[in-house]
Amino acid sequence: MAVVGPHCEVVVHDFSDLEHSAVVIAGNVSGRKRGAPVPDLDFISTEMDSDTPDQLNYRIEIDSSVFQSSTIWIRDSADKTIGAVCI
Repeated sequence: MAVVGPHCEVVVHDFSDLEHSAVVIAGNVSGRKRGAPVPDLDFISTEMDSDTPDQLNYRIEIDSSVFQSSTIWIRDSADKTIGAVCI
């Protein structure tokens, strides 16, 4: 977190298990721990493909706290969205 400071959190999600998708968490802004679920299941669409844009500079509420966020999708070699890096 030396690059972005203490008011930032980076979470890597693995969409193979949405109820326990957080596989890496750097920082402690939201209080989430490894194994936490995706915070907003509506955010993940079954129709996502290689043309689905990354989501940049949006607001999300987690446990009554509002965060400024960006999400970069992780795709496999067949362009299926399999995870995300959320900042």
